[in-house]
Amino acid sequence: MAYIKHMLDEARYLAGTAATLEQTAFLTDPTLQRAFVRSLEIIGEGQARSLALSRPPPIHPMARHGRDARPSDPRLSWGRL
Repeated sequence: MAYIKHMLDEARYLAGTAATLEQTAFLTDPTLQRAFVRSLEIIGEGQARSLALSRPPPIHPMARHGRDARPSDPRLSWGRL
């Protein structure tokens, strides 16, 4: 959950700073532009990591059928193959 807190902190920074910032001041200040870009990167990275944590781990194709990966077709005689 630390990712979500970082995302929220950065969103608050962006909203608070943008609320009092004139467009010309932003466009003429490369340091401020970089700060905004970095905040957006942090939000994006946090979102990607939180999604990765919420997904179940991938299942190996051979594990889908249990320990024995052979299909359970009764017409096949696996012992003779």
